[in-house]
Amino acid sequence: ALMARAMACAMLGRPDAALDAIAALERDVERLGAQRWQPRSHNLRGWVLRNLGATDAGDEETRAAIDCARAADLPEPLTNGLLDMASGRLLANDLDAAAELLEEAGAVGSVEHVFRWRTDLRRRLLQGRLALDAGAAEEAAQLAVQVVEDSRRVGAKRYEVQADLVLTVAQHRQGIAVDADHVDR
Repeated sequence: ALMARAMACAMLGRPDAALDAIAALERDVERLGAQRWQPRSHNLRGWVLRNLGATDAGDEETRAAIDCARAADLPEPLTNGLLDMASGRLLANDLDAAAELLEEAGAVGSVEHVFRWRTDLRRRLLQGRLALDAGAAEEAAQLAVQVVEDSRRVGAKRYEVQADLVLTVAQHRQGIAVDADHVDR
């Protein structure tokens, strides 16, 4: 419940409330000795801090999440941490580091875990963004089309929309006409 609250508050533009919920989550994890939840509070805090522009602090939290997840052998939060770091590296235009993190996330993500389908969609979306940033618009478009289709199949609207935007930018960079009304929708 605290994890959901933190995510909801952050998405509603209330980072202060999100950080308070994350602190409460950490206290409960400690009180209950719920080791498998330790990486999640770090992942969440890193995400909120990165979105506030505190990229270094966000990366520090995400590294802590990755370390906790590795120590506890938890592939799902480890994959999320690696994807969070890759996303941050893309924002910083550090394409080599992003590529390495995505490769590692792919290897870890091949291990069966509860949200493997979601981390796979996210990893492939980030690979499309990486291709776009690297100037490989055709490759980005191919990746984006697949993520759009797979997202529709499983009902993951946020990945569908993001991949559709990657596809649109990739098409524009290839000189293909873009439907502005489609982008607006």
